Amino acid sequence: MQTVNITSQWQVYIPWKVREDLGLEKPGRAKVSVKAGKIIIKPIGSLILKRAGFLEGVKPKRKVEPGKERDIIDYSGL
Repeated sequence: MQTVNITSQWQVYIPWKVREDLGLEKPGRAKVSVKAGKIIIKPIGSLILKRAGFLEGVKPKRKVEPGKERDIIDYSGL
């Protein structure tokens, strides 16, 4: 068990040993809850990292020149 400080903005520093034990990475996300008077922190895996590689082997529909990506993005749906 380790003692941590709570800042005036309610921030808490998570010691490196605890981060290591939980497998937390930076940047990262976690769910926080209270159970039996204790704060529970559960890491949430990154959606980007979970999907990493899912397009492997898929050929692009058209070749995009480096630096010209913004020219072909369709922003109308945003």
